[in-house]
Parts: sequence; C-alpha cells; structure tokens
Amino acid sequence: MDRDLEVFKNKFEKEMKSGLLSFLLLATIGSEKDPTYGYRIINNLASYSGGRYSLPEGTVYPILNQLSERGFLKTYWGDSKTGPRRKYYEITPQGRKAFEICLKEWKFINELVSDMLKNAGVEL
Repeated sequence: MDRDLEVFKNKFEKEMKSGLLSFLLLATIGSEKDPTYGYRIINNLASYSGGRYSLPEGTVYPILNQLSERGFLKTYWGDSKTGPRRKYYEITPQGRKAFEICLKEWKFINELVSDMLKNAGVEL
C-alpha cells in the first residue's frame, strides 16, 4: 500500500477507535450483573465482536483508569476464586449517564453518516 494511504488509514482507524473505546468499555461493564475484572472485560469485547476485534491490555487499562478517575467506574481489589487478587470494575450511576450520552450520540452519528453516504451514492 502507498505510504500516504497507509498513514491515512492508520490515522483514521486510531481516531475512530479512540472515540469508541470508552463507550464500548462502559457498555461492556454496564451489561454485567456483578463487578468484573480486566481480563474478562477484554475477553467479552473480543467475544462480542465475534472474534474480529481484540484489544491489548496496554490499551484497555489506561482507559479503565481514566473512566475511574472521572467517577464513571467504581474499582476495588478483591480475591479471585481461581488465582491472584484482581481489580474489579463496576459502573456507577454517573457512568450509566455517560453511557446514555454516548449511546444517544452514537445513534445520531451512525444515522447521519449512513444517510450522507447513501445520499452520496455510496453503498453500505
């Protein structure tokens, strides 16, 4: 692939993903009945994508920390039934509000972009 195209593709992917990861993490954690932990969150995201998308720990944990610092997640260390202690994550009421804001915006953007591309004659 042409170098300029490769740079463009990588930049586009990075911009798209960086805006969505917090949203997807809030959705994943918010869908759990009980507090969950990082490894399970990462596996759930991969599973929800049908195995097409997996995130490295080095990407997920800094975002989880940011979400915690903003008060969107409650965290604590707890024992594990199968191994060492784990850091658990639970969505807070403020986190649920943040998720709802993201969901509303996602629906709007998704519809807007789909309509614009359709009207431009781009087949999705």
